[in-house]
Amino acid sequence: MYNEFFHAAVDSYMRKRATRELENPKERIFTHVTDRFLREGFVRVSMDEIASDLIMSKRTLYSVFPSKKSIVREVIDHLLADIRAGLEEIRNSEGTFIVTFHRTMTFLAHLGSRIGKPFLSDLQRQMPHQWKRIQEFRRDRILQTFSNLLDQGMREGYIRKGINKEVFLQSYLAAVEAIVTPSVLMYQSYSAGEAIQNILEIFFRGVLTEDATRELARFQKSTTISQHEDL
Repeated sequence: MYNEFFHAAVDSYMRKRATRELENPKERIFTHVTDRFLREGFVRVSMDEIASDLIMSKRTLYSVFPSKKSIVREVIDHLLADIRAGLEEIRNSEGTFIVTFHRTMTFLAHLGSRIGKPFLSDLQRQMPHQWKRIQEFRRDRILQTFSNLLDQGMREGYIRKGINKEVFLQSYLAAVEAIVTPSVLMYQSYSAGEAIQNILEIFFRGVLTEDATRELARFQKSTTISQHEDL
């Protein structure tokens, strides 16, 4: 009687597990690995380990993602889509240049904090085409995002007159490409997010008017106080 009950329970469990995997296995896999890959890298995480963590058969895992690199490509697809959507939302939101700049800086710094050095290093070494894709995306987004931001600042009088926008953009881009890269980050104490935030601060504070600098400082202080009060 016990054996019959045991086998029935096992059969029931296996059917329920198969049903869960069939419902949306891709979403389960993607949700499980995204933060881990971005934080720890992907080279040391095996497909066997992913299947085991999810209590999923390897057959199901490989039927959804034929290789670990295919999962990484999916992670990058979603990451770039999120960045594009986030920057677009900031651009379309209401607010002065000071507000838009602060939102952009906060968004990019938070994004950088999600992406660990091991992931960038793994990507550059193991999937150079995907690393190149990120570099090209970053270059295009930087030029577009900060070109729009500078235009807004100039219209509203927050950017000092006589600033050459093209020189500024190319200089900022060169700084990001030289510093926010695995070969540099792996030997430094700061994260990608901290590097991005510092580069933004250095470059933009150099082109702001004195009034804009004071207003930005007041806005950042009030935002920090508000965030602490919400905790």
